Amino acid sequence: MVSNTSDPLIFSSRGNGKLLLSGEYLVLKGARALSVPLKLGQSLAIYQSSEPGFAWEARHPQGIWNTVQFNTKLNINSASNTDFAEQLQKILKLAMNAGGFEPACLKGKKAITQMDFMPEWGLGSSSTLIYNVAAFFNVDAYHLLKYTFGGSGYDIAIAGRYKPIFFNLIKGRPQVAESDFNPPFSKNIYFVYTNKKQSSKEAIKGFKQKNIASERIRRISAISDLMSTCSRLGEFQELMTEHEDIIGRILGVIPVQQKHFSDFDGCIKSLGAWGGDFIMAATHMPQDDVMDYFGQKNMKTIFSYKQLIMS
Repeated sequence: MVSNTSDPLIFSSRGNGKLLLSGEYLVLKGARALSVPLKLGQSLAIYQSSEPGFAWEARHPQGIWNTVQFNTKLNINSASNTDFAEQLQKILKLAMNAGGFEPACLKGKKAITQMDFMPEWGLGSSSTLIYNVAAFFNVDAYHLLKYTFGGSGYDIAIAGRYKPIFFNLIKGRPQVAESDFNPPFSKNIYFVYTNKKQSSKEAIKGFKQKNIASERIRRISAISDLMSTCSRLGEFQELMTEHEDIIGRILGVIPVQQKHFSDFDGCIKSLGAWGGDFIMAATHMPQDDVMDYFGQKNMKTIFSYKQLIMS
């Protein structure tokens, strides 16, 4: 399938990528989480075209990474990746059912998505896709998420926001409030890709069945609040360490700094599902030294706070 962007544009949408700074796992139990929107995201453009069915082309910074050709009944005629195509088909069918549409509504149309980051980075490739598809069909994005990838929904909430948010679930319903998080020590915060992709869906599979003490949920909520307002790097680091200790004890997992970065001059916190994707590093070290430290561990995808976070 060759894209032809001279075709008439009939719809466009963009969702922001995300990072969850606090509240991972326990957000599913009602804890308040702190999330930030990213300057990187994913757009969806839908064009009128001469395609007999419905064509989908997904792009990332290195070019086209997935193509799917559907027929007029939304069956898959061809695909560069079967798993991607089947997941996309499921999302589209759910959205159409929720909005009262028939597959024929996509006949003669072509969709092009453009992701600003690599999908394995865990910055919201799934959530921004859900957000954009829901916008096109004018349906509830949380509904689509629930029956596809699952999760708390904080990533859906942040996809359409331009400031940090507090997110929590009350009786299973998402509650969102803007946060004033804008640390004066932002120049001391870095986000590092660990070269490991972690599936959030897999990570939370068994967690929902865990019984979590209410005081731990309350303390994680308090840490989210304190992180959003603290003015000193040292205080922020203490909160990171306490958060890691609480989640580590619940999961029965050694925190990432103890396991892999014990000689780091600063504090490191897992972000999102433990064991992969990005970590947050907070340190007084000069930026060049931070780059050298992680570079020696073959971790070369490193963002400063200013590079990555909307503010």
